[in-house]
Order: sequence, then C-alpha cells, then structure tokens
Amino acid sequence: ACVQVPTRTGTTPAQSDLTREQLIADASAWVAHAHGRIAVWEIGQETSHRFHAAAGQTPAEYATDLRDFSRAMKAVDPAIRIGATSDWSPERVDALLKKARGDLDLIVVRHFDWGNRASFQAKPVEPWEINMITQRLDALPASERHRIRIAVSECLVQGEADHPQRGDTWHCLAGFATVGWMLSQPRIDFVAQRAAHWDDDPQHTASALDLDNHLAPPGRMLAIWGEHLAGNLVRISSTQPGLELFARVHGGQTTLFLVNKLEQAQALHVVAATPLRGVARSRRFQGRSADDLAPTWGEVPPPTLSADGLRTVLPPFSLSVVDIR
Repeated sequence: ACVQVPTRTGTTPAQSDLTREQLIADASAWVAHAHGRIAVWEIGQETSHRFHAAAGQTPAEYATDLRDFSRAMKAVDPAIRIGATSDWSPERVDALLKKARGDLDLIVVRHFDWGNRASFQAKPVEPWEINMITQRLDALPASERHRIRIAVSECLVQGEADHPQRGDTWHCLAGFATVGWMLSQPRIDFVAQRAAHWDDDPQHTASALDLDNHLAPPGRMLAIWGEHLAGNLVRISSTQPGLELFARVHGGQTTLFLVNKLEQAQALHVVAATPLRGVARSRRFQGRSADDLAPTWGEVPPPTLSADGLRTVLPPFSLSVVDIR
C-alpha cells in the first residue's frame, strides 16, 4: 500500500489539503485499519517526478518524511515493513541511508527499460540503478547490511519509441531476461511486472492478459518464472554474445533458461561442474521474427546430455527451458 507525503513549496498543485501532521496521522490510521492484512507500506509514490505533489522535496526532506512516517506507522503495527520510493540517484540513496536507514526496510525501484533491440542484443541485462543501490547497501555496517532490501514494484521493458510497450517476441524476451536477472540477485525481495491490462493498449498487445483474460505472450514470460520460484536461481556466465542464461536447482531437478537474443541460431555448450544425467524435458518460446506478436510456447525435442554438459542449438529470438531430473 502507498501513503501520501507532504507537498513542498513551489511544486505542482497539492493533491491534499492535509498538513504534514495530519498526513502522518492519516497513514497511521490506515495501518490500524489494515492491521495484519497489509505487510508493506510505501512512503509516497514516484515522489521525484515533477507531476507529484511532493516533487519539490530535496533528498534530505524526503528522508526526514520517511523517518517520521515510519516511526508513527510502526508504533501502530511494528510488524509492517516500510519502503522508500524515488527515481534513485546516488545523491538520493545516500541521503536516505544517512538520515533514515534505521527506519527503512525496503528501497523500492520502478524499472522502465527504454532501450532498443540493438542495446538489448549488444549488452547483458543489468539495471544500473539496482547495482548502484546494492553497492551502497554493501557499504553499510555489517549489522545493517542485509536488513535493508530492494523491491521492484514495477518492471517494464518499454522498448523503442515507434512501438513502446509492445508484446512482440523481442520485448517478451527482454522482459524475461530482466526479471530473471532481478530474481537472481540476493538483495531483491520481490519483483512485480507491469501490467495485467494497459488502458492505452486496446488490443492488449503489451498486456499480460489478452481480451479474454488468457495469458498473452508477456504474461507467459511471467508464468514461466512463476513455475520456478523455489530453489536457488543463478545467472550463468557466457563467452558468447547475445545470450542470457540462468540455472535453477531445486528438489533434485536442474532447470536451464536459455535466451538467444540474436537473429541467427547459436550452438551452445553448457559445461556443468558435475555430469548432467537423467531425463531432459525441453520447452521453447519462439516467434517467427523479433516483431512477431504471436510467439509460440510448447514442447520441443530435448537437447543432448553428456558427461561434459549439455549441447543444443538455440533458434533465433527464442527462450528454451530445459528441465533435467
């Protein structure tokens, strides 16, 4: 849940006539009303944006507000967790950790990737703001280093300006790789992808659900990760360009997630620390082109397993999910 922070002088029109003290009391009343039903409370929403009522806040002012809101709200329910929100810059993170880290549980990130297909193909997926926040959390004293975590409340691959928010094959693969990278980071508490339905997407080409509320291709990407949340997810290093590779081990099963971001097929040899034996099942998400709005998902022949690992050929712009028991 999200609570409003105060308006500052010189900002856009206020969203509330309440004073700062009244807003804190209002937030505390909401915590009492929702006791035991809402676990995480976000202080403000996109507070650094120019259209927000609190857009005039300095980083230090927002940190002060978070501290005071958190203390009042936790006095009502100590079990809740408090999240800070902003478009994070090093200055904003440093001010927050200096003034309010004892009253903070989550640093909330909204990750909108505005890159294009060429940038997705050319470099590994690594959201810079999360790496920046992680570095600053790692520098905290040992007693606090692991208490504060990162939450991704909105994740979306916007893509190129001529067709933003599309659910074509390359946008889906970019979103899958981005969420996978986030799930592999030990500091990230949870990831939420936007959105089930887009108001400005009448044909639902970028939505997780289609017009009949069935899984659309972007939703399929989330559903695949949803099958594999248990266990330990790691990113696999690769010397080949154009690949995003992940592995998960859980309950005697190894699952490989193999993304080919390029227009051409790629032969892949995954070298395992121990021999890969057992039964392999392989499913594939693939479009006829990068711009295909109706990529397919289904069973395909499994790859070759041997004592030195796994060998397969990844089709262009595809995701292969290989389960090895």
